[in-house]
Amino acid sequence: MTSPRRIRLARLAGHLSLAAVLGSAATAQADILDPGTRPAFASFGLGPAIGAVNLGGVTQFKMEQQLGYHFSGDSSGIALGLQLAESVGSGVFIFQPGAKLAWDAQVADDLAIYITPSLALGYAGAFGGGSAHAFNWQIAAEVKAILGDRGLLFFRPIGLDFFAGDFGGTSFAMRYDLILGGGVTF
Repeated sequence: MTSPRRIRLARLAGHLSLAAVLGSAATAQADILDPGTRPAFASFGLGPAIGAVNLGGVTQFKMEQQLGYHFSGDSSGIALGLQLAESVGSGVFIFQPGAKLAWDAQVADDLAIYITPSLALGYAGAFGGGSAHAFNWQIAAEVKAILGDRGLLFFRPIGLDFFAGDFGGTSFAMRYDLILGGGVTF
């Protein structure tokens, strides 16, 4: 026969185990938007690239890949990286490799939500019915969320892509990019 003391200890152990499981689940849920601690990131985005100046209103589908590192040692502050972008549409393929400088500013100290202004510099090549080459720079701003200190989501409502050089019969062109994407931090 089991003594009343052993029954009470077994119940106490059960209650403590249940509290530990429920408490860790609540903590895990709260941690999903804790500030990021990983300095490196890789991301992929896509969206429309809309011709605005000297591109005749041509809209293309743009894909963008980034690889970067924050000098702060976590997911905030100044980051330097590489960016590749490919755009297709209207019988033209545009390839844009370059370097990117960004600054991830935390909206609140205890949240992994960032506002990120950035500047990218590089080359742009347009191919399809001939070829054109230009110096390319991009000024952009995005909102980014780090999820669980591993995943990331971003939305770039402001992205201005400038081209200077022999680019499709003009020496200067500009387009507007609207990009949505995701990635990982490591």
